[in-house]
Amino acid sequence: MLEAARNGYPLDGILVRDRPKEHGRRRQLEGSLPSPGSAVAVVDDLENSGATADWVIETLSKYGLRPVVVVTLVTFDSIARDHGAHKNVPRRSVFHLSELGIAESGEEAGTVQERWRLGGVNVRDDVPFSRPAYDGDLVVFGSNQGQLHAVDLFGALRWRAPLGDPDAPSPTHCTPLFTPYGVVIGSDDGVLRCFDRVTGHLRWSTRCADRIGSGLADDGVGNIVVPATHLPRAGLLLRVRARDGAVSWRRSLSGYAHARPAAAITALLAADNSGTVTAFPTAGGQQPLWHRAFDAPVKADLVVDDTDTCYCADFGGVLTALDVANGAIRWQRRLGRCLYTTPLASNEYVHVAGDGHLFAVERGSGRLAWVAPIGRRARGASSRLADGTIVVGCSDGSVRFVSSTGRPVGLFRTGGPVTSGATAVTGDCALVSSADGHLYALSPPPHQS
Repeated sequence: MLEAARNGYPLDGILVRDRPKEHGRRRQLEGSLPSPGSAVAVVDDLENSGATADWVIETLSKYGLRPVVVVTLVTFDSIARDHGAHKNVPRRSVFHLSELGIAESGEEAGTVQERWRLGGVNVRDDVPFSRPAYDGDLVVFGSNQGQLHAVDLFGALRWRAPLGDPDAPSPTHCTPLFTPYGVVIGSDDGVLRCFDRVTGHLRWSTRCADRIGSGLADDGVGNIVVPATHLPRAGLLLRVRARDGAVSWRRSLSGYAHARPAAAITALLAADNSGTVTAFPTAGGQQPLWHRAFDAPVKADLVVDDTDTCYCADFGGVLTALDVANGAIRWQRRLGRCLYTTPLASNEYVHVAGDGHLFAVERGSGRLAWVAPIGRRARGASSRLADGTIVVGCSDGSVRFVSSTGRPVGLFRTGGPVTSGATAVTGDCALVSSADGHLYALSPPPHQS
């Protein structure tokens, strides 16, 4: 109506509220009402089930008006609608959801293949954050029971090692890291430990802070980059020698270190819960290279691609591409309410999952390429299989398989929240830890991707 008035075109209309206003003139219909019996068109943005149009039609009829058509900007393609109450009022739309490159619900996706499951690895109902890591034929993952587990690709146990005192081991939220000297993992007691990958025997341990609550990074020159925390909220970044656990330097962060850092050739990048990304020189200089502050905490792991771009997803729902050299913002894209998953960079796109959706964003421009529906809030890291299928774990306990073009192709439901995400271990298999206490090995439906 405003646009019509701006262009000098006479268009009458009224606005319909879902209930009368509780103050002022207490109206449910705003605007100049047509005379009783006038024909009116109902205009809305989205039509899903059709319920909104139904109550609008009823409301207008109650005021003596005659709805003759419902027009929406976008209508969903396949979700069932109940038009029974007003079959005499036709529905029209400008676009269907699929015409905009936006997929619909994955509830009708194919059946995911469960290759195997391993039970009792986590305390039930206590969400696990340690994501499986693998190298060759060995898979390792931490437990909220205070254990580091090692299994083969068929789920058979190789060894199990306690994190600290065997009678009272420390739980872990840390995703383990393979190094030439063994498997390294941090735990809630603030200790970094290295275990022999063949026997599981402890090789060295180093106390870093009060807690190590995130993943680790390899700087490419024989060191481990460790995010740690002095409780309650003081963050640290340490560089620890992989050979013997010696700390070569430590630097302060602006807040609790919840995200895995990223290593580039010239810089080590760390994020914290204050919403700050800090770059330190790889050579270990005392002063940071730069800081970049955001409006929301950064809990998702940082990712650096082959163009020296760092992708940062924050709790305000914004994905940012930063220049590693100077921290300059290359582009930003708001993607919903909250982003808690690790960005996943491919040749053309960077994918990130949020509240109910998986997004594909062009790496160079930040333009949104497509959106796919998933379960409730996604957390942890998404993973990509050999054919491009993306695997996403969600807090509603579901694991979603989405094709490289944004089409839902598989759905698997565990018995508890999936908070650490998924790890692709072979070309067509991903490992997922659930709060139901199990580790699952899953593959998408055949011929679906």
